[in-house]
Amino acid sequence: MLSLVLYGTQGCHLCETALQVVAWTLEGQDWTLDEIDIAADDRLIEKYGVRIPVLALAAAGPGEHCAPEIGWPFAPDDLVAWLNQHAPQVGRECELGVARREVL
Repeated sequence: MLSLVLYGTQGCHLCETALQVVAWTLEGQDWTLDEIDIAADDRLIEKYGVRIPVLALAAAGPGEHCAPEIGWPFAPDDLVAWLNQHAPQVGRECELGVARREVL
């Protein structure tokens, strides 16, 4: 199962759009997403305040990530390329799914 973290904040329309891109790209895959509101943590505000939404692979501990992040803007193709680099099996499966949905 692919576990992701989306850093954002409440009322962020770009965060909602990023979530839609992730859901569309990962359609048919086994995945979870932990949404982290950066407003609850000064350290996260400092790190992500002007960069949200930011997507990362989840690590074993909650709120931690173990792979490079992908920041907004990202399209399905960008997300697939990032997954191919950091979660190759999922990336290949998503690539096939995205290509199939684009043809339909």
